[in-house]
Amino acid sequence: WTSREHVSIQMLECLAAHGVKIVPPAPIIVLSDSDREFGSRWLEQARVPHDRQLVALTPGSRFPNKCWPSGRYGAVGRALVRAIGCHVLVISESEEDPNAQSLLSALPSHSSSHLHGQSLENVAAILSKVQLHVGNDSGLSHLAASVGTPTVTIFGPTAPWHWRPLGPRA
Repeated sequence: WTSREHVSIQMLECLAAHGVKIVPPAPIIVLSDSDREFGSRWLEQARVPHDRQLVALTPGSRFPNKCWPSGRYGAVGRALVRAIGCHVLVISESEEDPNAQSLLSALPSHSSSHLHGQSLENVAAILSKVQLHVGNDSGLSHLAASVGTPTVTIFGPTAPWHWRPLGPRA
């Protein structure tokens, strides 16, 4: 593609060429009451403090070349803990994820938790409870933006203007 427009806009323009009125997309995931309850329960069971801001870091991606080094995530997490006293939630697919394990080892254990092995619905419910999400160019960044969480997405070899999460807080 030569355009610097988001890929979803480019796809929708195919329809516009046939007279279909298009509206710029901003995906929104509406969570059910049971999803929201799961998120609250999980955070309580994980002993995430209610009186501290919660920041989610998602260091993984299906494509390793899209992953920002976990040491840099560790520096961001430590800086946020020092600056605002937040609790850091590291989210990964599995408990053994090397990026997540490296990040967790760089964070103070009393200020971090690990969410892993959950369904997308459950992860969305928990992401809706955090005050900030920082992640690679991956599905989890799009998921966070879709539930309305302020999201910072770190891009590597892909074009942000084509693939960035959409939404007013992304």
